[in-house]
Amino acid sequence: MAKLQVTVNNPVVSRWKTKDPHRLEHPTKIYLLFHHNHPIHAASALKHRDVSKETQTKIDQLLLNGYAPAAALEKFKFDLQLEDPVNYITISGDRALCPDLSWVYRRSYALGQERYGRNDSTESLKVFIQSINSNFPQQTITCQEDSTTKDATVDFAQMDMTEEGQMIVDICTPLMRRVHHTLKHSGEIVFIDSTGNVDRTGVRVFLLVAHSCLGGLPLGVIITSSESTSTIKASLKLLCSVIGPSGFFGRGQKGPLIFMTDDSRAERAALAEIFPESGQLLCAFHLLQAFWRYIWDQKTQVHRDQRQHIFHLVKDIMYADNKEMMDRIIEKVLTDEENNPEMRQIICYIGTGQYHASSWFDNLKSDNRSADTKLGV
Repeated sequence: MAKLQVTVNNPVVSRWKTKDPHRLEHPTKIYLLFHHNHPIHAASALKHRDVSKETQTKIDQLLLNGYAPAAALEKFKFDLQLEDPVNYITISGDRALCPDLSWVYRRSYALGQERYGRNDSTESLKVFIQSINSNFPQQTITCQEDSTTKDATVDFAQMDMTEEGQMIVDICTPLMRRVHHTLKHSGEIVFIDSTGNVDRTGVRVFLLVAHSCLGGLPLGVIITSSESTSTIKASLKLLCSVIGPSGFFGRGQKGPLIFMTDDSRAERAALAEIFPESGQLLCAFHLLQAFWRYIWDQKTQVHRDQRQHIFHLVKDIMYADNKEMMDRIIEKVLTDEENNPEMRQIICYIGTGQYHASSWFDNLKSDNRSADTKLGV
């Protein structure tokens, strides 16, 4: 609590009546009594202190070294415990010496803006691409054009904007380029898959992988702000220029013999237009994964006890040896609908939803036949 007392004395007083020599020139006296009405060294008060400069410097160094905010705070606490294990409990309750997680997240965001600019703009990606190209030495490749040979210097990452204003970034590191040049499988079957929600701007990341005896080896990375067909087409064209004419084990612009994808119409349409000589295969794992998520969605209202049974029916349809067997399984599903209303979900998904079972089956078998022909099986 604080108390303020102000006293104003009458300056018109003879000197012999007062012993204060300053009263005539400074007649006002101010008394300030300041006392805390709570303990100032308790944890309840220390947790509200501002983070000290020394602590901020240590946290900044951890963040700049690549630690995520949560991991940086855990590492900082671990170092505090090593420095003073006896008083660690008291120190950890002082926000000036041990910040909270929300402050570390805000500090990480501020550092990101200082180094890379706003995360909702293309400036951060431009800085990212420049760092990739500066960290790796420039590589010279040999290009064949009209029976003439010439050397060209290529970058490991490039960025462009589509006509619709969508951002695309293509990356092919020295390791990826070495896989293109030395691994035969990179010209046979290439797996391409995308993932989203990698940051708050919602960009999509496509990864191209080739199989080997060691597992999957990367061939390239595509970052886009959209998953439309036109955006994927532009990113694939840019990837061809980044990879160079010797990519895909010397096939270059032709692409690999086979692309394996999920059931994304935009992705398959873009691949068919950019690489018309490459066949396409549907990945059974991604199809089953998509359906499993579908029946677990609360909006579908599929009972827990029926999910596994419905999932196995779709799996049997997928692995049917011929169209007649597939039709028999679908007929079984239609029969079960009379006794189980929840079967309507699987009928909607197969018949009018994403699968379109009949056309999907025909496309799958034709893709398998074309793949066998291309690979010489």
